[in-house]
Amino acid sequence: MAVDPILTLRLETLEACLNDAREPDWWLTRLAEDADEARASEEKNKGQEHKEIDRNREPDDFLNGFFGEIRGRVIDHSEKINKAMQEAPADAWSQYDKLDRETTEIFRECFDCLGGRFLREHRLDDKLFRHADALFREWNGIYRTRAFPTALAPLRMKFRRIARLRLPGCLWAIPYVAAEYGHFLIEDQNRGAIQDRRRSQTEKLRRHDSEIKRIRPKGRQKTAARELVEDLFADVFGTYLLGPAYACSALTMKLNPHARARGVYVDVKRAWVILQTLKTKIKPSGPGGDLATPDGLQHLVDWLDEHWNKTLAHTKSGVNEEDAKLLTQFVDDFFGPLAQWKGYQSFGIRSGWRYTEQWGHVLAEGREVDNLDGGSLTDAFNASWYARYLQAKTRFADPPNPTDSTPPAEQLESLTKRSLALCEKVLIYQQKIKDERPAALKTRSGRALSPPTPVE
Repeated sequence: MAVDPILTLRLETLEACLNDAREPDWWLTRLAEDADEARASEEKNKGQEHKEIDRNREPDDFLNGFFGEIRGRVIDHSEKINKAMQEAPADAWSQYDKLDRETTEIFRECFDCLGGRFLREHRLDDKLFRHADALFREWNGIYRTRAFPTALAPLRMKFRRIARLRLPGCLWAIPYVAAEYGHFLIEDQNRGAIQDRRRSQTEKLRRHDSEIKRIRPKGRQKTAARELVEDLFADVFGTYLLGPAYACSALTMKLNPHARARGVYVDVKRAWVILQTLKTKIKPSGPGGDLATPDGLQHLVDWLDEHWNKTLAHTKSGVNEEDAKLLTQFVDDFFGPLAQWKGYQSFGIRSGWRYTEQWGHVLAEGREVDNLDGGSLTDAFNASWYARYLQAKTRFADPPNPTDSTPPAEQLESLTKRSLALCEKVLIYQQKIKDERPAALKTRSGRALSPPTPVE
């Protein structure tokens, strides 16, 4: 058997460190100890009695699976390296190179997550993150996903229990977490229609996308196509779930039409897919139950489309006719399975447009929404963005037609407070309805909730 002492010692050391940390509490205990020491020092300086931090909070239990998942990935790589080392040391070092790159990302995200957990629980206003958590539960809830603040841009590591809300966090960025949820799903679905389309669309984009075809060396084209497919699927899924709230959050808060990755204007293609999904696939039911697009939604979509195209003109970027056909096929290809996916309903079917428009006008007029008789957190976020659109429409009209002389920063601050208050009221209303519901209905006739069923 071929043995490489240097590589063997390195792997043994790594495994020993992981064995010490195989219990997630090892990480969390140390984090809590550091927090205790910091708090004790603060209290001592103030001459006050130190109160121990409660370590039994839900996030501690919640993160157990996350760290177990990290360790599992590293050990899996280690086993592959040991197997390769029995055959040829050169192959083992090649395998180790992959492990080294992946563990760098894993532990970078690991410690960023630990810092996020500490900030969420002890330093930051928890409301934003609770609202993101509630959105996950509203969509389905099977993954027990929780949002944590992060200073890093999300990497390619996908842990289904963690959704990163990049700092500085704000209400308007929360709908964008649906993209991470979409990444979880496309990774978890290893069979059926979603994976079939993932493979076929990766090959189609590799061969026909005008920008990907120009990537050199050619070996990088497949990676670029695969990553683009994952991003575009997440955008179709986010728009499917949240409708205009996701589109507004993505286009005004996240996507950069000037940025390129490997020579590809990824964000420009993503925005095109989001708008195409919103314009052609999201049809909220109207007052009579029909699926005609309500005027308010149509006006919002048209405004967003118009001004995004002006932005593209400023940055001299855009989607050519050939790529537009590919992206249209992409939306059609993936939206079919999503529409049949039991467990997830689109914004149009689940929420309609009633609460979005009704609450949005109230918020835009500077009033708080009272006397809730229904609605969801998805409705609240859409109403918040609809109100912001109504204010922007008059502010950026040509010629300008402002109805409020209040400075824009103060307007936004006031609207944000009213929108956060609406989210809180929706959660309280939902809890009240849940408490009044018979116990058997809470678990679908007493049985545990089952995960959504993918289309074969």
